[in-house]
Order: sequence, then C-alpha cells, then structure tokens
Amino acid sequence: MNKITQEFIKVKQNVIKNIILVLLFFSTIYVTFSDMASAQTFSANQIQLHFGSGYHFGGNGMDDTTRTMVELQHFSAYDYGDLFYFVDIYGDHKWDGASSRVGFYGELYGHMGLKSLGVPIDDGSFLADIGPGVGINAGADFLVSLYGVRASFKVPGFSLLTFGVYAYDNQIDPYGRALDTTYQATLIWDIPFKVGAQKFSTGGVIDWIGPQGAGVERQIYFQPEVRWDIGSALGGKENSLEAGLRYVHFNNKYGVKDVDDNAFSVFVTKKF
Repeated sequence: MNKITQEFIKVKQNVIKNIILVLLFFSTIYVTFSDMASAQTFSANQIQLHFGSGYHFGGNGMDDTTRTMVELQHFSAYDYGDLFYFVDIYGDHKWDGASSRVGFYGELYGHMGLKSLGVPIDDGSFLADIGPGVGINAGADFLVSLYGVRASFKVPGFSLLTFGVYAYDNQIDPYGRALDTTYQATLIWDIPFKVGAQKFSTGGVIDWIGPQGAGVERQIYFQPEVRWDIGSALGGKENSLEAGLRYVHFNNKYGVKDVDDNAFSVFVTKKF
C-alpha cells in the first residue's frame, strides 16, 4: 500500500468519525429538545442563498475563491432555554486541482436560562438572563466542542444582544495538529431600523478564539450584515423575504498566521 493510498484511507476514516460524532450529537440534542417540545415558546427557520468571494482554505487551497453557498438556519426558544443551529453547504468556483470544491460547515448551540429555573433576575435589569451552554462546530474534517456560559441583555434599540464565553476543544483538526484547548468569546447582536418606509436590520457575530499551541495563532471571526425586508417593501408579509449584504473577516483563519478571509457576499433569505 503506497503512501498516497494510506493518506487517502486516513482522511476517509476521519471524515467517517466526524460524521458519526455529528450525528450522535445532533441526535442527543434532538431527543432532549423533543422532550421539551410542549414547553416550546417560539420557532423560526430560514434558508439563504449567498454568492461572494474572498474565501480561503476551500477549493483553491490557501488562495482565495469565489463561492456559492446555501445556508439553513433554525432557532427555537423553550421555557428552559433555546436552541440554534445553521448548516452551510457551499461550492467553490476556483479550483487548485487538488482541494475539495464542495463542502459543508455547521454550528449548533443549546443554552439554558437560570431565570426560567427560578433564579431571581430583576425585570428592569440590564441583564435579561444568563446560563450554561454547549455547542459544536463541524465540517467534513473539522470538529470542535464548546461548553461555557452565555448572558443575554436588554438594550434599547437591540432586538438581540448576547455575550458568551466557552471552552474551545478541538476534536478533529483538518491538518492533524495536536491543538490545546483554548477559549472562545462570542458577541451576537441584531438592530432593526427604518429608512423612510423601508425596513432594515443590521446584525452579526464576533468570535474571539485564543491560541492553541505553538504556531497556532489567535483568531478573530467578524461577520456583520445588513438586510432589507423585501416582503414589506413589496406590500407582502413582513419579515418573510429579505435581501442583504454580508462581510466576513476571518483573521488568522484556522490559526494560520496571516491567512485572512475578507469576503463579501450578496444574499437572499426566505423565512418560514
């Protein structure tokens, strides 16, 4: 058996292991929250279609590529917490002849709120709730588990403002590195606003990820976006059809020094 064949088998084994772990995790979350279904207070789903450029570590290797992507999102709230996940399925238009041109990436987070468990939090307080959470970030050859705490805040003008701090524990690394457990701090926000009669919103996420050992740099993932409510503009149902612009800055992507995404994408969103 030659070296190329051995490496191919090793990669396939990692992919299979990754898929099994992801399925087990999603199954556990599904069963847990299905048991709480009678306590569900809100649920929303959306599908997005993106087209953009400036992405690295895709079909064009370390060089950037243009990308078409479908993103599926779900959020549901319960008496005792909430569940959020998204899955990106993408195809790259530039190819280096060796890397995979098609891939997926997803994240899933479940959080509990101490307020719902009877911990007293003043309704007039800046703090809306706080509680523990777990998460998973997964791709074809990438898997990270997270566990920590998240706080949500009540701020005039914001429809959403949360800040979480998590342990960031690599289970599978695409480059076979022995990575240290580090931290991830995450800020998420959303602000609706109007320009005349037109309805817009701006929101996004910032992740700060710590160093993971020698030669593995700190990472910053910054993703702001602006959305326009097309459904409302066309006289239809509000908050059902949107068009938007997203910017992604991924500093030291995957911990690789000086490899940065600076990607813009245009997108349309259908909400259900």
